[in-house]
Formats: sequence, structure tokens, C-alpha cells
Amino acid sequence: MQYLEPNHNLIAAYYGSLGINFWQKSNFIKALDYYQKSLSIIQSQSEINQHYLAATYNNMALVYRELGDYHNAINTHKKVLALNKEKYGSEHYTASQSYNNLGVIYEHLNDFKKAMENYRKSLEIKLKVFEQDHPAIATSYNNIGIIYKNIEEYDKALECYQKALKLRLNKFGFNHQEIAMSYSNMGILYGSMKDYKSAYLYLNKSLSIYSSVYGGQSIDVAYCNNRIGTTALDERDFEKALQHFQLSIVGMIGDFNNKNIYSNPSLHKTSTNFSPILLKAIEGKAHALSKKWRSSKE
Repeated sequence: MQYLEPNHNLIAAYYGSLGINFWQKSNFIKALDYYQKSLSIIQSQSEINQHYLAATYNNMALVYRELGDYHNAINTHKKVLALNKEKYGSEHYTASQSYNNLGVIYEHLNDFKKAMENYRKSLEIKLKVFEQDHPAIATSYNNIGIIYKNIEEYDKALECYQKALKLRLNKFGFNHQEIAMSYSNMGILYGSMKDYKSAYLYLNKSLSIYSSVYGGQSIDVAYCNNRIGTTALDERDFEKALQHFQLSIVGMIGDFNNKNIYSNPSLHKTSTNFSPILLKAIEGKAHALSKKWRSSKE
């Protein structure tokens, strides 16, 4: 590396790889820092490679989303969409990816109308460019199902989830993270319907798969534990809620492994690994502790 020019493509690629590495470790601040270094090099070149530029913007947008910076996430995904439309046209799979990513952000913002519009645009392109059993189509059905769930059209949501699960089972078999995602969303749906027995069944199936694939520390394991904690809190099972919120916190912070419900990571570790999932786990734990204390006084 020391013999290369400072704006060489290989250095940009190296920074991009470091960004991905920190992303996978849930260290989003460092990931963003390296993506920005990579972006600066790409933009400094006399002939800008649109593919690398779009890929770097896309990675940055995903980090912004994890950090809850939805304004920058939307603007950056729109840059990706514009670049890829210019290079590949409007009915290319890259456009479907951008529409899907925009749908995710609008969903986080509770703008379900815009989320549905973007998810449907994504699905329309996928149905044109992919085989009908392609996993990306399952992703679209899954995401549209989430919107139906959020607007309380539960029958339509379940129908979409079942379509997604069928496609995924045919493609991947049982022990795969895509199957875990379907089970997780079905568990959340049943929780919304107050069918807690079914909710636990599917959420625990999801957690089992994610844990076998990733181990105890990953975003997906943390998210699943968070959802089980939320379901337990709804049922007023405070001990179970606390256990799973604690496991969610452990899953998000790489060098924190204390499963004692009264133990907390340092402020430095929390701020370094901050994400909406971690915030929800900490908030959920606080609510569960408060409700547990109040119930003991009744």
C-alpha cells in the first residue's frame, strides 16, 4: 500500500473493505468513516467509476439507516438510484434494490404509503428481470407484508409472508437466515394479533436459526431477542422480557458479554456501537425493570 498513489483505486477498495468489516461488527461510526475515505478517493479521480461510486454511496446509505439518520439515508439512496438508472436504465435490478432500500427507510419513518409505493416498484422490476422463484421476489413479498401488518391488514400480511416463506423454503431449505427472517416477521405479526403462543413459536424458530448461523452476537440475533422481549413485555412476563432485552444488548456490543439483567455496558461502548436496535433494547429493558418494580409493590 505504501508504494501506491494516495488516490489509487486499490486504496479506495481497501478503505471500502475496512468499512464493510466494521459494518459486520456493528461498528457503524468507523464503517462510515472508512466509506467516506473511499468516497473521497473515488471522487478525486479524473474519470469517476460510476459503479464504485454507486456501491460506496449505497454502503454509506445503509450505515446512515442503522444510525437512524434517515434524511441522509434517503438522499444517498436517491443518488444511488440516479447513478444506476443513468448507467443501466430504469428496469435493472439495481433500481429494484434502491426502491427496496427507500421503502425500508420510509417504513422506519412510518410513512407507509411511500414505503408501499417503493416496495411495489421494486417488486414490479424484479418480476420482469428475475425468474419467478428468485429470492429477491420473496424479499419484496416479505416487505409488502410488513406494510400490510403495520396498517393492520393482517390477513393480507400473512398471505404475503406465506408467499415469501414458500419461495425461500424451496430455494434455501430450513436452516437459512432468509427462513429466519420469514419466521421473525410471522412471529411479530402474531404478536400484533395477540396470539402470543404463535408469536413465541415463530420468533424462537427465527432466533434458533440466526444463532446457529451467526453465533450470539449479530444484528439479527439482537433484533430477534428484542422482539421476544417486546412480546414478553406485552404479556407482562417481565423476567423473560429482561433476559431477552439483555441478550439483545449483548448481541449489539462485540466486547460486552454480561448476561446479568442488572449489568449494563459503559457509555463509551454504547455510543460507539449505537443503533436503533440497541436503543430499543435499552428502552425495553428500562420499561421492563420499571414495570417489574411496580408489580412487586401492588
